[in-house]
This record gives sequence, structure tokens and C-alpha cells, in this order.
Amino acid sequence: MEKHQTVSRRQEYAAQTRQALVDAASLLFAQQGFRKTSLAKISEQARVTKGALYHHFQDKEEIFCACYRQQIATLAESLATMQASPDPWDSMWNRCRAFLAYGRERGVPTISLQEAISVLGWERWRSIDTEYTMGLVKDAVEQLVNRGIFKPHPVDLLSELLYGMLVECSMSIVRATNKRNAFEEAERLLQDMLLGLKVRNSE
Repeated sequence: MEKHQTVSRRQEYAAQTRQALVDAASLLFAQQGFRKTSLAKISEQARVTKGALYHHFQDKEEIFCACYRQQIATLAESLATMQASPDPWDSMWNRCRAFLAYGRERGVPTISLQEAISVLGWERWRSIDTEYTMGLVKDAVEQLVNRGIFKPHPVDLLSELLYGMLVECSMSIVRATNKRNAFEEAERLLQDMLLGLKVRNSE
């Protein structure tokens, strides 16, 4: 029993250490970028030794991946738990807008999509995003097509198109000097595209 408690405490401490590293690294990566963030600085911010860092993560790319995975998981949870509207069109639009506004409305620095794609590579980034957020987009699109609100285009292709637009719009907001204007422009463009997919008698 005592041995079991010792193992449990050790596991709990290890989990807390790993989380402290991810939290510290997430903030540094968001504020300074991948290149300017050192493992030594991450260890210092997390108040752990560099040896403890290497116990949990092989290198800087691996801890960056863990940080981005945590960020996208938080976004997916936020989108999934949004209060649904009786109108599935409104629910889709509200989630799309929340996707664009993520980070800006939370008021905390986040890792940009450009940085994530640059560091992780397209395939690895896409795999993570597909795991967490692409399914939400596909479910929403499938519901709108099945209920005759969207035109009967192939669900997979339509989901890929919409998700690609969300990603590109998000990146354009990050690049913009005037982020408020960029957000409003992206919002209008996205809404126009979605309205173009609606069946006329469903409006």
C-alpha cells in the first residue's frame, strides 16, 4: 500500500512538472516565437531543472508540439461546448466566428498557425488539427447538408474547403497590422462564402 502511494505521488509530481513545462513554454513560444525561445529559458520559467525537461521532452520541437496540441485541444473544447442555437446555421456561424476570434478574445498570447505549420511541418500540423477541430467542422457541415440548408455538395470536400478558409483567414488576421479590421474583413468574406452555400428556400 505504501509503495503504491509512493508511485502515485511520483506520477502526480511528474504530471505536474510536465504541465508546468508546457504552460511556461506555451507562453514563451507565443510571446517570443520558436527560434527565440530556449530550453534553458523554459526550464527557468517552469522552475525545474533542464534534466527534468529532458526527462519529459526529447527536444524543443517536441515540447512545442505538446504546447500546440494543448492549445488546439482547448480551442476544440471551447467550440464543442458552445451553446447550440435552435438553428444549425447559426450554430455553424457562431463556431466559425469563435474560431477566428480565438486568442484575440481570450486576451492571452497564442501560438500562431504560421508558426505551428513552420515548426511542425504541414503533415504533422494537419494531423493534430484534424484530430481536434476538423471533426467539429465536418459534423456541422454534414448536419447542414443533410437538413437541406447547404447545397448537396460532397461533405468531405466541403468540410476541407471551409476548414481551409478558416485557417487562411486566421493567418491573415495574425499577419495584419490592424487586426480588428482584418478580423472584420475575414468575417465578411467567410459569411459571404457560407451564404453562397445555402439553399435559397432555407434562407
